[in-house]
Amino acid sequence: MGLQPGTVEELCRHLDGLSLAVELATARARIMSVPEIAHGLNNRFALWPDVHARLHDARSTRVGRSR
Repeated sequence: MGLQPGTVEELCRHLDGLSLAVELATARARIMSVPEIAHGLNNRFALWPDVHARLHDARSTRVGRSR
């Protein structure tokens, strides 16, 4: 797999060892590298950019309707 020593340990530490968080990160590892996941945790929307876009669109729609 070619992981640097400590990369997975660092990710688990960042996730506070929470079982569900580790399980979700493991599922993400099918499409992203472990370093990408670890880096993405610094920005809560980095791993799910579509969610951020949809939230922004929904907010814009609500603001538009309120005018």
